[in-house]
Amino acid sequence: MIYSYYDPRYSTNERERPLTSVKPSFALEYGNLFNDEYIGYKNYNPSYPIPSNEMDELMRKIQEYTNASQDLKLFLDVNPNREDYYNLFIEYNRKVNELVREYESKYYPIFAGNSYFINGYFAWVTSPSVFNKGVK
Repeated sequence: MIYSYYDPRYSTNERERPLTSVKPSFALEYGNLFNDEYIGYKNYNPSYPIPSNEMDELMRKIQEYTNASQDLKLFLDVNPNREDYYNLFIEYNRKVNELVREYESKYYPIFAGNSYFINGYFAWVTSPSVFNKGVK
């Protein structure tokens, strides 16, 4: 049996990518953080709906930075020695946490673990079930 093993330390063709080419909005719009990797399908242009209020704008930012940080995580799996991208990954994760805290303090919890039983959100144990309303 022949096994092949790839050790990234010995790679000679690691792409040099400047950090200036990274835009979180691109990751959400095109599904890829790096525009040099994006290959469009024929004449397809992705739509980018414009948020209509502050709540939608905040959710859009959360989606952009979450998607960008996931793409950076995949990039770092292949290029673990890129400290500049690791620092950007940490920065985007901090940004996601800040945006989620802001969103949840202004509107409502996004995740069940963050609810702390605020206004009955995700309070399955302490509040009556919506399926039992009207049942005596």
